[in-house]
Amino acid sequence: PDGLPNGGDDLELRTQTAADGTYLFTTLPAGNFETVVDPTTLPTGLESTFDPDTGTVTPDGVSALAVAVGEVVTDHDYGFAGTSSIGGTVWFDRDGDGAIGADEPGLGGVGVDLVWTTVFGPQTFGTITDADGDYLFESVPTGAVIVDVDEGSLPGSVTATFDLDGGLDGRSAATLVAGTTNLDHDFGYRGDASIGDLVWLDLDGDGVSTPDEPGVPAQSVELTWQSSAGPISWSTTTDEDGGYGFDSLADGDYAVTIVGGVTTLAENTGDPGGDADSTNNLTISSGSSDLDQDFGYHGQNTVGDLVWADNDRDGMFDATEQPLENIMVGATWHGPDGVVGTSDDVRLPTGTTDALGQYTLPGLPDGNYTISVESGVPPGVDEPSYDVDDGVTDPNGSSILTDLGVAGPEVDLDVDFGFSGRGRI
Repeated sequence: PDGLPNGGDDLELRTQTAADGTYLFTTLPAGNFETVVDPTTLPTGLESTFDPDTGTVTPDGVSALAVAVGEVVTDHDYGFAGTSSIGGTVWFDRDGDGAIGADEPGLGGVGVDLVWTTVFGPQTFGTITDADGDYLFESVPTGAVIVDVDEGSLPGSVTATFDLDGGLDGRSAATLVAGTTNLDHDFGYRGDASIGDLVWLDLDGDGVSTPDEPGVPAQSVELTWQSSAGPISWSTTTDEDGGYGFDSLADGDYAVTIVGGVTTLAENTGDPGGDADSTNNLTISSGSSDLDQDFGYHGQNTVGDLVWADNDRDGMFDATEQPLENIMVGATWHGPDGVVGTSDDVRLPTGTTDALGQYTLPGLPDGNYTISVESGVPPGVDEPSYDVDDGVTDPNGSSILTDLGVAGPEVDLDVDFGFSGRGRI
């Protein structure tokens, strides 16, 4: 009745919060009161963040108020927060080794729950990974918690490759200590689908790969996945046969793009999308693979023309000299780098001379070439007497052409080869 704290007539009432944290004192007389949260009943590792009389400024879990006759106060709230943090990364573990690699992106937009065990039962907090696949729960109380990845928010057709406790179930348990930060709760996932398969020289320009048309090696290929957090890209290069592949992929929308290299030196005639733009969009669903992403390139250049028996070794085809039939003439394209003997060199199919000694190598991309007579020269007429780059000085049956087609589509029908015998009669 005196309204003074510690005046000798104070009366203490006590209650407990319900499972939802609410509390209520009823049938109170009017007067001055002080509410006090008993710190010994709080979960460990909490600190005061709000009380009614100081707000967020030096809250201490104690607050005084005056209650008038008939007054009902239902906003006398207290806030408490933990001092621990827990987090990690959800990532696309393409190689399945359980370690985050340089080309293994985080998975954004994935739901992650934190389940905190209390005397009232489990309390769940949720968050979503950012664009880098990172997540963080701050101000977490001390005690046992479980981090749980929402499988429904993951890309389709993925399997777990890593979680901290080794269960590979998208869950990881921890015991938090007050004032500590644990950022080791990572989760790895990989898919089962693949995308590939070929970049080739479409020598006849029909858009269909045939066994005699070679692949393009060392060609850069880029794959872009439209993930929930935005586009994610990987790159690879074709093997010696022009093959390429991206494996361990999840469901989703993808784009395959052939980058640079042959795209700048020849026309795209074989394109899965049919629009000849060196890129194609596709969708992977239900873990299926797509190994039909083939890209063909047709050059606008042609090389020829004559192999003959140069009896007088003057480097000129005379009326009395015979053309050589069924001679195999081969070509090597020295690739986008133009350097002889590097990994992007392409061995082209051989041409065969007809009854007039003529051969043709069509559909060649721009660049540098070695053209050589490979077989079929009759014995006794097998001494080189003329080729384009050596003339009659020191011919070797092989010619190097540089910058073919660089200034525009080119038909070079002057790549002739002369051969003579060594004897006299």
